[in-house]
Amino acid sequence: MPVPARTESFFQDAGYLRAVLGNSNVVEEEDGDAASDYGEAAEGEEACSVRVRFPDEQVVQKDFGAARPVEGLFRYCHRHSVSAAGGGRRAFRLVRFAGAASEEIRRGDATFQQLGLHCWTLHLLFGLGPRAHGVGH
Repeated sequence: MPVPARTESFFQDAGYLRAVLGNSNVVEEEDGDAASDYGEAAEGEEACSVRVRFPDEQVVQKDFGAARPVEGLFRYCHRHSVSAAGGGRRAFRLVRFAGAASEEIRRGDATFQQLGLHCWTLHLLFGLGPRAHGVGH
């Protein structure tokens, strides 16, 4: 019996974490003052657990409300990256890797559930990277 694609991607992601992180610790963030600012799950609300790997090799696991906009994740990552960069503001991208493929998570009103982010590890990459150029540019 074949494994459903969603389950398969979760196991691939979990295997990736074991291989890459080795002895690194995953930190579960508890930020009570700003919980609603980041879209964390309220009591009784379906949660979406997401890990974010920052360029300094730190991995943070956070639970968000599955039906909440992914914009809360970007606000959270922005706050974390500003403190890591010594207070400076830096542009960043959130990328999900699956095997050799990658997908950039875009800011917006899409929810964690719509993007299928539950049990995924996202990588925060500084800089905007190469831009796609249209014909004639």
